[in-house]
Amino acid sequence: MHILEIPSFFPPYGGLFCLEQSRALAACGHTVRIVANVNLSLKQTPWHYLAAHTRSRVLQMDGIEVVRREMRGVPRCLYYNSRKWVHTVMDMVNRYVAQYGCPDIIHAHCCKWAGYAAMRVCEELPVPYVITEHLPYDILSRELGPEGGEAWQVPYLKRAYKQAALVLPVAGELVESIASLVGTDYNWMEVSNTIDVDFFAYKERRLMENQPYTICCVADFVPRKGYDVLLPMVKRFMMLSGIPVRLLIAGKGTQSKAMKALVRQNGMEACTELHGKVDKYGVRDLLYRSHCFALATRSEVQPLVLLEAMSTGIPVVSTEVIPASERIRGGCFIGKTDDVESLAQQLYAAYQGGWDQGKALSQAIVALASPQVVGQELSMLFRQLVEQHRRNLSNRQ
Repeated sequence: MHILEIPSFFPPYGGLFCLEQSRALAACGHTVRIVANVNLSLKQTPWHYLAAHTRSRVLQMDGIEVVRREMRGVPRCLYYNSRKWVHTVMDMVNRYVAQYGCPDIIHAHCCKWAGYAAMRVCEELPVPYVITEHLPYDILSRELGPEGGEAWQVPYLKRAYKQAALVLPVAGELVESIASLVGTDYNWMEVSNTIDVDFFAYKERRLMENQPYTICCVADFVPRKGYDVLLPMVKRFMMLSGIPVRLLIAGKGTQSKAMKALVRQNGMEACTELHGKVDKYGVRDLLYRSHCFALATRSEVQPLVLLEAMSTGIPVVSTEVIPASERIRGGCFIGKTDDVESLAQQLYAAYQGGWDQGKALSQAIVALASPQVVGQELSMLFRQLVEQHRRNLSNRQ
């Protein structure tokens, strides 16, 4: 198949999930390219904004051909920027088709706005489109309001969801979570994101006598990640277990004055290491040094760092917002959100019996989120959708 990927976000603003799924599909033998229009922010990346490449150029990223263009977003002009972004993508796809031919299917990442752009494109092209949805309720509600209401974006998003051949939320719980914003009038099927299971490979750890029990957390220092719960939770665990603990923390903002003050406030200076933002090698190093991963999060769709931790063979402790697909038996311990005592008890349960099942836990993650598994699942779905679309077109003629 010839598959065209359209991301709503792309580096330097995240969106690597599009590249990862593209690589997984290419490994299955498909022709896969990405058309990426990057809406640059003057506030977030001023130098990049000024040096924007406003004409399309072709790049190679991890073996995937990317047709990339950059757009200077106008500050505080959301409606204008959204319309311009969509029309630019439509123009890029038209030029793409003229050069590479018509794809068999278009795969958009996030409805806002790649999904809507894919819908507009497919009104002219005889191909179906699918939307992989990654955006959680808390991000959408910031722009649409808590119930969607009269937000101007809502009709566009609902239409794009409804007309999609299939919507692929990365966690089934996302559908209900965003229903108050965009409804549920669309066909959907849960398909996991991928993680690099070869990079985050299993590694045996043993807790040696007199060695601290090492707990790791990798998350940005923002309120929804729950660091104000994590620190007292670990402190309470120390009281329950009576063993020494080493807490390793990494993520954007985790070396800030506010984070250091929170550590001091909980009396955890002696046992806590703050690493700040780290790359994937830094994440793996911290995981390999740890016996357990803890995340006291308040809102998630599919936290890939939990999958990465379990892939290396350590249990994870988190909250009720974690989707069912990640709750691997014997490897994922769930406590109540914002409940220090409940989470400390789950951390103790993980300490008592969760980390000796590491190899089986790692294998379960491979079966869920490896590029091979997800690539094959997407391939099967896309073939079915393309064949059904062609039958529908033939019946109309």
